[in-house]
Amino acid sequence: MTRDRQICLLLVSLLAAFTWAQTPTGSIEGIVSDPSGAVIPNAKVTIAQAATGRSIPLTTNSTGFYSARNLLPGVYSIKVESAGFAVKDIRDLVVNSGAVVNGNVTLEIGKTGEVVEIAAQAVAVDTSRQTLDNIISEKEIKQLPLFSRNFLDLASIAPGVFIRDGGSIDPTKTFAYRAVGIDGRSGTGTRVQMDGIDVTDETVGTTVANISQEAVNQFQLTRSSLDISTSLTSSGAVNIISNSGSNQLHGSWFYDYFNQDLGARLQYQPDASDFHRKRTGGSVGGPFVKDKVFWYANWERTWQATQDVQRHPEFPKFNVVQGFPTRLQYALGRLD
Repeated sequence: MTRDRQICLLLVSLLAAFTWAQTPTGSIEGIVSDPSGAVIPNAKVTIAQAATGRSIPLTTNSTGFYSARNLLPGVYSIKVESAGFAVKDIRDLVVNSGAVVNGNVTLEIGKTGEVVEIAAQAVAVDTSRQTLDNIISEKEIKQLPLFSRNFLDLASIAPGVFIRDGGSIDPTKTFAYRAVGIDGRSGTGTRVQMDGIDVTDETVGTTVANISQEAVNQFQLTRSSLDISTSLTSSGAVNIISNSGSNQLHGSWFYDYFNQDLGARLQYQPDASDFHRKRTGGSVGGPFVKDKVFWYANWERTWQATQDVQRHPEFPKFNVVQGFPTRLQYALGRLD
């Protein structure tokens, strides 16, 4: 490969990383070459998503390069074909939010119709991007003991991040909102995006919209080296990808209950104040038309009755414990 072509490919990779690092989709790109390292132009590349059956046909250019953009997070396969070479089929390639996955392929000389099938190897370091981020998958989200069921609490897993109740930055954000502080910052400047849409509260910080934990497919937290897709911040950014349907009908349901006998007494009171919380919800998704149109729906509701404790040492007559009932409801629908 000539030096000019190498420089061109490097610029393309940097541009891809710069543009897609904080978007609700990922990409796969790579170079197809023969055993000697020479690039193979006009090779046929087919990228397929396992869950939906979506197939993307591509052809390598004169430098053997191919690229697939706007891929929803999930598991993909790459099939590469060229005359005089055995077909190579790479399975279980994971694409995460904002990731630029290395899809370099070396074809082996072989007979027509011969297929070499291999499993994709996990990449520990993303060499295509300059950002520092954490990705939490749907499986981890479902298995983590997230007691609050607030999706922004997932950010606490990342190093250098602390979570506060939204009421600590503004009284309108009490209880159901969170402030995500990154690297010692207050969290008021942290951007929050859902499926590529900015839902940051521009006045006081945190969000203007919430989503059920059950509906989160992937959680991405970018902590440094931000790019142009994350606007108006130097603090950090949270990007949420919601669940979507697939060719398989799938769903879940949950219910939990919590009261004063299952937790500590509020503010060290001698007796536990009456308290209870009931939460229930679920989700379901599947195909409208197989391999073409998919649907997903989610609903969650919380009923909570707690005690608001007000203490005034200077004026003890004003000490009071009063009820603080709360009702929350989330709903989400998606069509792909």
